[in-house]
Amino acid sequence: MAVRYENECCDCAVPLYPCRGASCPNRHVPHVFCDNCGDEIVDEDLFDDGNGILMCAVCLERKLLDVGVDIYDEDFNYEDYADVVSIEDYIEQERI
Repeated sequence: MAVRYENECCDCAVPLYPCRGASCPNRHVPHVFCDNCGDEIVDEDLFDDGNGILMCAVCLERKLLDVGVDIYDEDFNYEDYADVVSIEDYIEQERI
């Protein structure tokens, strides 16, 4: 999984409140990307396929459909096929 830290400076500094520089949280904002398609994963969980590949829900669904899993079954559960990892937990783990 690619975690890329980007500078999202919003130029909020004013004369009475100067720029905080490297300690500003907007200078190092983490962005997480799917290992499979490369798209940024924003408001959803990551899925670990057990082989070290972390992917978005769309890629996991495509992978499961390719091997014949009925993801439209009412009893379908992602957790039966992949470990669910929250983005926040993954980013914290990467920082350690």
